[in-house]
Amino acid sequence: MGNEVLVEIKDMCKNFGPTKALKHVNMTFRRGEIRGLIGENGSGKSTITSIVAGMQQATSGEMTYKGKPWHPHSMVQAQHEGISMILQEANTIPGVTVAQNIFAGREDEFSHFGVINMGKMYKAADEMLKKFGVSHIHAKDPIDMYNFEDRKLIEIVRCISDDTQILVVDETTTALSLEGREILYKLIHKMADNGKCVVFVSHDMDEILEQCSVLTVLRDGDIIGELSRKEMDAPDAVKRSGI
Repeated sequence: MGNEVLVEIKDMCKNFGPTKALKHVNMTFRRGEIRGLIGENGSGKSTITSIVAGMQQATSGEMTYKGKPWHPHSMVQAQHEGISMILQEANTIPGVTVAQNIFAGREDEFSHFGVINMGKMYKAADEMLKKFGVSHIHAKDPIDMYNFEDRKLIEIVRCISDDTQILVVDETTTALSLEGREILYKLIHKMADNGKCVVFVSHDMDEILEQCSVLTVLRDGDIIGELSRKEMDAPDAVKRSGI
């Protein structure tokens, strides 16, 4: 199962009017890897991952997921099928509890004849928070009482389940403290060890070199290079990346 291709992207293009955001991109995401995506703003990093995660549609090209055609129409559909994305922007629901944020769209799991068992939801949410090492956050609390960093941690907990096969981390670490980053790093390495795939988007080359097992470099919608773990460990890795 290790190294098995989960997602294959073939000849993907994405246009925004006259702007060509992606130019015939080919890429694979494999089990057991933490694939870094790096490049300047406008290079296409987030465009690729947002298409894979159902946030937007490609202009042309093909995708397969687990060997079958993949055309997600929404992030909710993609997450249901095992592909989750943690966005750079805040993505929590104000005015409700932490638990309601964690299980947004999954209320049926706690519903009986249309009535939601909130006690059961709170218990499940607290267990998830504890599992991910963020037990200082409590399921019953209003989401609005937490700061931006804690809300990002809540998003991470919401995005990941036992069924998650691919996790996209899009510039998330910029919002986290050192402690928050360590929680995330531990999580993504555990996922890779368990045969899942992590796609790690960052501007921080040092972070990419430290955390990722393979690196794809983009520029102006093109892939300009790919580095293996061995190549990333070389003294001239930054020069070889073209960044």
